[in-house]
Amino acid sequence: MSYDTLCSKFHKYENLIKGKQTTDLNQIFVGDVTAYDVKGKNHYLALLMDLHNREVVGSAISDKNDTNLVLRALEEAKKKRKDLFGCIHHTDADVRYCSDKYVQRLMDYGMRISMCVGNVYENAHAESLNKTIKIGEINLSDCDSKEESGDSIFGFINKYNTIRPHSALNGMSPAEFASSIHK
Repeated sequence: MSYDTLCSKFHKYENLIKGKQTTDLNQIFVGDVTAYDVKGKNHYLALLMDLHNREVVGSAISDKNDTNLVLRALEEAKKKRKDLFGCIHHTDADVRYCSDKYVQRLMDYGMRISMCVGNVYENAHAESLNKTIKIGEINLSDCDSKEESGDSIFGFINKYNTIRPHSALNGMSPAEFASSIHK
């Protein structure tokens, strides 16, 4: 079965974030999966980012690009942020995000489902995050295993969240920005 045929079997959701601005944390999460290579073998990184403070709230790696990968990133976000009721979860309309298992988990958490509608630029923040991680860490590291690459990537994400300044956050890191709005 072709990828397009498989995708056509799943429900696609409308883009709920077009033109929306956030005013606090947990209002919009954007997510994506990117592939990377370790010694000739493909691996995948799933990310969820809070659009308000640009913090990576969920991440997972795997050698399989499947629903379980994105579910692990979602579970990490749930542990980190607890109450996700009403949060818009925006991704592309890939099979992983359209699967019954994933959609049900989003509904269990009370999240609102939003997807790109035929234009990858509608998920530009998540795509940009992937590019930042690839340029800043993945392409620079020389890892010998999935575990080693995971340690390297998760270390970079920790620095990204706690140290890296963002112009959109007035030069603060995601963690600094979050603490400044919740004082």
